[in-house]
Amino acid sequence: LPLLRHTQLDMNPLANGGQRPWWLLYAGETATLRFSGTRLAFLTMIGPDAGVVSCEVDGGRWRCRRQLLDRWSYSWRLAVVLLVEEMPPGEHTAVLRLEPEVPDPSVLRRPPSGPHWEAFRREGKAHKLWLMHWLVEESSELERAVVRGR
Repeated sequence: LPLLRHTQLDMNPLANGGQRPWWLLYAGETATLRFSGTRLAFLTMIGPDAGVVSCEVDGGRWRCRRQLLDRWSYSWRLAVVLLVEEMPPGEHTAVLRLEPEVPDPSVLRRPPSGPHWEAFRREGKAHKLWLMHWLVEESSELERAVVRGR
């Protein structure tokens, strides 16, 4: 798969005014992460090109499916998407997948517009998942409460 198709330079939400490459997943593609923790989320940009993501952790022991296109997706915005939580502490493997189905744009509050959207349509780009940062929590709220209570 061509690397340029899978990265795009855009805003870096962790560096005010900076830019950084975002990893792009297209329909049917996956990203795999090995991590140690009890919760998993990711930072993304949600917009009119958003799709449906699914995630399996540890071979399907934990699963989720998230529709990212919502009524506010007529323009792009940052979002944190929680995938799984309350897993036992320790090593896990997650596989995140952008599902091939194209979400129904009728959920949008208004039609997308503007130069970014026009470029997207002109280039005939498919729906995709913008992925920059995995967010991993290493202990649960209960575990932290027990430690604070000691």
